[in-house]
Amino acid sequence: MHVRKAQRLANQYASEAYWEYFSSHRGVWYLEDEGCLLIYNNHPYPISSLSLCERERIKTRLLAVGVRTMATAEAGPIILDNQRYTSVMLLSCGDDRKQEVIEIAEDETKKSFALLDELLNHDCSGVL
Repeated sequence: MHVRKAQRLANQYASEAYWEYFSSHRGVWYLEDEGCLLIYNNHPYPISSLSLCERERIKTRLLAVGVRTMATAEAGPIILDNQRYTSVMLLSCGDDRKQEVIEIAEDETKKSFALLDELLNHDCSGVL
């Protein structure tokens, strides 16, 4: 797929994920006409770098198993540090890899939740 087309699709589906699937938080769609998968995330973290790190970890793990990220996009209002509410990743694989993509994304999301929980619940009483 041409880079401009991939970016146009990512932008289109980021907007759709924000406006039409806001309450679902996360998901993976198979874009049948394009023969590729798209991951969307409608669940930003209160620490902006955590969302970016999670996306990079997912991209790295997917690439390690031969799935390239063709484009990324964001939509919705800016919430923290110029980061928008919804993010998407357009992937270079078909529906046959959907379960693998879901497992990688879920694993990295669990890591982010654990890190966030640790950061928010860290006992600093001995430091003060």
